[in-house]
Amino acid sequence: MGSHNCLYYESTENLLEFVAYFFEQGFRINESCAWIVPQSLGVKGAKAALGERIKDLNIYTEKGQLELLSHEDSYLRPGIFSPDEVLELVTKKEQDVLKQGYSGLRGSGDVSWLQEKDWDKWVAYEKALDKMIPNKKITALCTFPVEKFDIGKLLTLSCSHGVTIRIKDGASSILTNRDVKSF
Repeated sequence: MGSHNCLYYESTENLLEFVAYFFEQGFRINESCAWIVPQSLGVKGAKAALGERIKDLNIYTEKGQLELLSHEDSYLRPGIFSPDEVLELVTKKEQDVLKQGYSGLRGSGDVSWLQEKDWDKWVAYEKALDKMIPNKKITALCTFPVEKFDIGKLLTLSCSHGVTIRIKDGASSILTNRDVKSF
């Protein structure tokens, strides 16, 4: 049912191109979409950038099919990262959108805000999310700027995702969880 994937990106342009396509696919199959935007863009900047890439973006935002959130309004409520609270938020959001008649929840969360002090909690959160999602109507795409994480951390993150996508120099490569674990 659900899927939990990640994207490693080098530039904001690569991220925007991929995320716009990701959400367009969700709109096409009547999913409610949510994006926890990169810190560098902010909610207003993310909306403007998506508006350049998605036709009729305002229709989706006005009817509530697309919600844009900052990391403070999602991951850091109330000011600290609590994996259990975020997992509850995801579960409640999925239940709410299904009650509203959507076919599921499609979400992307950018992790450019993550600080070293939250690393171990983040890894535990990703593992818990990966166990939860297959039983839900959720398509998740976690996005990570490669310049922020060393190769060891990227491999650790990949182990908690079904598919890892890496965009480098405009080309994409895809690894499955099985590929990463045998690395």
